[in-house]
Amino acid sequence: MKTLSLLVALVMSSGLCFAQDAVGYDEFAQLSMEERIQVFNEIDLENRAAIVREQAQRWLARNRARLSEEQVALYGEMLDFIEPAKYDGLSPEEERAAIDLTESFLTLFSLEDYRDAFTNEAPYIPPIADEEDPD
Repeated sequence: MKTLSLLVALVMSSGLCFAQDAVGYDEFAQLSMEERIQVFNEIDLENRAAIVREQAQRWLARNRARLSEEQVALYGEMLDFIEPAKYDGLSPEEERAAIDLTESFLTLFSLEDYRDAFTNEAPYIPPIADEEDPD
């Protein structure tokens, strides 16, 4: 069976969330895997979604030129699925939607693309420099 990291990440991260200051993507993504897991489980739901969304948006910005219109559209659906409330647990309907969406994604993208765009195992993606900024 295909790896369903999105579903696993959403389900595994549900539960009690201990108070911790917000962590930015750049700081989070440069932590070790063990530290990422610990921090992800301690930050609030909004911060979790913000980190995942930032990784996904940076991945898309770096890879858009090689993607088809169909891939970009499906990627947009994946981005839309990233909501803070989903990190507090999924309803049966949301769980089914997560599985379906992930399976669709894996028909158009590689497992490596999925990992690099949407999981805590993703490599750090630095911000893309503003092309209008000469500095």
